[in-house]
Amino acid sequence: MVNFFIVGVGIMIFAIVLTFISSFYPSTSLIDRVAVKVMNGIQVSFLLGLLINYQNFVNTTKDQELTKQALLTEKNWTDVYKLIQENHTTCPNFVSSLTFDWQKPAGLKYDKSVDLDNYEIVLNLSISIFQAFQNVVIYFLYYDSEDDLNLWLRSFIPWSNSEILYEIWNKNKFVYGPNTQKFTNILFKEVRKNKPKNQQELIKLGDKICKSNEMKEIFASANKIPPCG
Repeated sequence: MVNFFIVGVGIMIFAIVLTFISSFYPSTSLIDRVAVKVMNGIQVSFLLGLLINYQNFVNTTKDQELTKQALLTEKNWTDVYKLIQENHTTCPNFVSSLTFDWQKPAGLKYDKSVDLDNYEIVLNLSISIFQAFQNVVIYFLYYDSEDDLNLWLRSFIPWSNSEILYEIWNKNKFVYGPNTQKFTNILFKEVRKNKPKNQQELIKLGDKICKSNEMKEIFASANKIPPCG
């Protein structure tokens, strides 16, 4: 990338030298008139170069912040999946509730009549899921992301099928911001109204949620529209 500041300084030095030389000539001479015009032009170019460099700095900072938030959002999502895999024996009923029956491995069953779950782990995993929801809301509302929101919704829909998670959310949702509350409420509401029976229906439901008026209202608060692919 061209460093306009350095280029501007070089040209400014040239202009100063030209002005110095012109001082030995009459003020009406050609070289004096050229020197004046060059100096005026260089001053404008120099200021323009400073503005361009500043804008480049701002854009670079925004890109760095976007990358940082994207990595944070992805890491939180990955951590949730790790917790689910690590705790299928310590809270089997809760882990089982985070997927639809058609998503579960064949022959995998849990006795829901028996309380086998470690509630502390259930609560910690639930908080991680809600944090994943919140990070996605922040990522899309306050950063210039070009990602597809649908891809995230397809991961969140099975989690939102959990009645255990729904109960914990209703008790703790008030600690989250308004947009996170709206986003999560939409997920729970739509999954209960239109529980998908296969992957194709899950994808359709994600698209429906993404294009819903409720989702549009959330994005409108940041003067954006949902990026539904």
